[in-house]
Amino acid sequence: MLNRYLQPKGITATATLRDECLHLFLEGPQVPNRQALSAYVQQGLIGLRDKLGAEYTTFRAVRLYGTKQGKPSPAWEEPIDLGESGNGSVPDLSAAMTPDAIASVPDNVTEAEEPEHPSSAIALPSQLTPTGADEILAIVPVTPPGAPSRLWAKVRAAIALLLLLGLAGAAATFAWYWSRQLRAVSQSQNLRIQVGNVEAIADLATLQTVRQSLQTTADRLESLPVIPVVSHAPVEAEIAEVRPLLTDVQDRLATEELAQANLQAALRQAQQAETLSQQATTPEQWDQVAQMWQAAIAHLVVVPDNTLAAAQVQEQRLLYQQNYQEARDQLTKLRSAPPPAAAAKP
Repeated sequence: MLNRYLQPKGITATATLRDECLHLFLEGPQVPNRQALSAYVQQGLIGLRDKLGAEYTTFRAVRLYGTKQGKPSPAWEEPIDLGESGNGSVPDLSAAMTPDAIASVPDNVTEAEEPEHPSSAIALPSQLTPTGADEILAIVPVTPPGAPSRLWAKVRAAIALLLLLGLAGAAATFAWYWSRQLRAVSQSQNLRIQVGNVEAIADLATLQTVRQSLQTTADRLESLPVIPVVSHAPVEAEIAEVRPLLTDVQDRLATEELAQANLQAALRQAQQAETLSQQATTPEQWDQVAQMWQAAIAHLVVVPDNTLAAAQVQEQRLLYQQNYQEARDQLTKLRSAPPPAAAAKP
């Protein structure tokens, strides 16, 4: 508001509030006129103080400074006495700064020389040029009567900020855990649907993949922490579904792997029997061949009929029994043949 009337005369006003004292700085190409501007500013502040009420002000004292542009410190310093309202009539600030009042300030409101001992107690403010609606903020009070000190207000604001950050952090943690729980439960449910009936799985590789997936899912569910504000019941319910399914898959897989192991052992034994049968000529050799076919059949007999290998086991078992019987027939034939005639003596 000061700038609105002083800037046309080449003077710029800035304001700062420190330790309940309002510091007003007037800066011009020359040192501003101390006497004229002190009376002018005093009149405006008294009008504003009386208009708003003394109890609403955030400052208890006012000091006015005059400085020349480019100088590091004020050329003069003047305390402003706000005094008491004299007649009870409350002029507004614009009335206090009418053209008639401005006219009392000469066009060249400067002093010819700077004082010998300029004040250096207050440095010039920076970036404090109020404009427009912000002009009033430099001197209009912002706190009601009886408000706590600014330090306590800052402490309360800091505490409120910390509480807000704490609540925000807790909310973020809650949201993160809740989404993690929902995702883990949803993935487990989808996996169980995909697995379906364990007995319907038609190959060993799929069983092994399903077992690994269920194990990973169960471990993930059981690793979720228990948070008091979040219900853990959905996780516990899903674990109760996944664990029995994992046990069924593991049992089925163990049976299938054992069946495959017996089938492979039978195939190896049959290969040895086949090789020896092509070279056998004596009863002892055919007896060994028969024992090999019998051992191969023994591996197949223990394979359950409901395993994936059951069809191949049944086919091999019939073949091995035929080969065993042929070896026994060869052995019987050699044992029942008459011994070769002895050579005639001379």
